[in-house]
Amino acid sequence: MLRPALCLLLALVCSLQAPTLAQASPAEDVDARGKALFNAGNPLDAAKVYADALSDLPEGVDTRNQRNAWAAAAIAAYADAFARDPTQCATVHAGLALADGYLADLIAVYGEPDKDNDYYVGIREQREQLDQIRAQKGCPAPKPVSAPAAPRPTLKREGPPPARAGTTTEQTAPRRRSPGLAAGVGVSAALTAGMAIGTGVLYSRLRKSGGSYYGDITEAAKAAGVPTTDPAVNMCKTGSTDGALIDACQQWNSSHKVFLATAVLTGVFAASTAVFTGLLIRQRRQPGPTAALLRRHQAQIGATPHLGGGASLTAGFQF
Repeated sequence: MLRPALCLLLALVCSLQAPTLAQASPAEDVDARGKALFNAGNPLDAAKVYADALSDLPEGVDTRNQRNAWAAAAIAAYADAFARDPTQCATVHAGLALADGYLADLIAVYGEPDKDNDYYVGIREQREQLDQIRAQKGCPAPKPVSAPAAPRPTLKREGPPPARAGTTTEQTAPRRRSPGLAAGVGVSAALTAGMAIGTGVLYSRLRKSGGSYYGDITEAAKAAGVPTTDPAVNMCKTGSTDGALIDACQQWNSSHKVFLATAVLTGVFAASTAVFTGLLIRQRRQPGPTAALLRRHQAQIGATPHLGGGASLTAGFQF
């Protein structure tokens, strides 16, 4: 029962719409009723709510996200209802039929290439899991349809008209891979890591204990006879007439300015990475095998400079 419940929870979270001050939309009403029924221990009633809403909403570019969320929620609710009472084979058959109908709608509107899309793949995997549960509980496989199904109502389709014979056209289905945002996240993350590492390296050279640049100042001050152990003595000011000491101090000051600049840029790029990541997650909030896997296992990566010098790269993946 755990996996269907998690699938339903994910589907409900993905289907949430931005809050407004106006009255709840029909889609929000469906989500609210389905969630309330499921939480009240009536998954079969919740599944029927989603299934009815799915059948009343034609497949199209502008309805694709909502229908995908309802289909995922309905299948998960059917799976949970069947897990509660495995003797009711009609429940699992209803879930499989809904999945088959939804997948057929996708192919009817977007064509065979849509089988590689996350919308299709996610529902197909849910169907396969539900069919495995059916087999484990000893329910017979659904009877194959012996005659062609009745023609489905004309489905709403947005975008340019189909290409004429002999020409090709791109699929009008929205692309959820968001290459622009993904590239922005990658570039920002790489710059953040690079700046963080550069900042850590500069700090390791500037610091008093063991820093090479500060060590050059100390060595030059000793050679010029300037005290190096008295914290009240500014070696650079006291030895301002010694050429070697002047060069060492100038090197330290120049590197210190670069250190401050890289530290500021690290913060800027880290903020931009967070913004791009938030936008990407928001745009990819619909069910999909890859995105769901990363969210479920809390994958993360980051870079952190060390106060003692250097930096470390970290990555996490929860099993």
